[in-house]
Amino acid sequence: MKINKLQLDGFGKFNNREINFKEGLNIVYGLNESGKSTVQMFILSMLFGAKKDFYLKYKPWHIDNKNFGGELEYKLGRDEYKIIREFSEKSKTVIKNKISDEDITEKFRSSKTAEPRIMEKQVGINRQCFLKTIFCKQSEMADVKSAKDFVAQKLMNVSESGDEDLSIMFSGFCIVPACEAINPFPGTVNA
Repeated sequence: MKINKLQLDGFGKFNNREINFKEGLNIVYGLNESGKSTVQMFILSMLFGAKKDFYLKYKPWHIDNKNFGGELEYKLGRDEYKIIREFSEKSKTVIKNKISDEDITEKFRSSKTAEPRIMEKQVGINRQCFLKTIFCKQSEMADVKSAKDFVAQKLMNVSESGDEDLSIMFSGFCIVPACEAINPFPGTVNA
């Protein structure tokens, strides 16, 4: 998946702001309080929807801005999509095939009233797994080497066990000594 464009119509400090990403690795950087974390939360909210505590923090700061939401355009394989969200009491989400402009929102709902599960349906990852593996906060990136190891370990755990917090290797280190304590003679079975 590659995010191509963000359109922040009204989100925290941003008012009608467009951000375009280029091919390859893109790094969002800036001074303290310049909006890096706000952009990150916008991406998270566009992909997975908003949590209740989110509304007070990210409601548009600009008094004249009635829009709370925006658009995220991305490419997945050969297909291109656009997510349009309005964050309000009557939240609205629309997912479109960007090429045909077809509204495909219903393909991502588990029921008529449910929030569309875009990432779960398209790439098989839920919000919790995304937060613990792919979504790196600035505080977690203080030491790039340990952050790299942290992300690598989480991804390896997911690929081996399906759970980002469960390491098959670590489990083996715990299970083998426990088995040896129960049965001090390896290769034999107590009856």
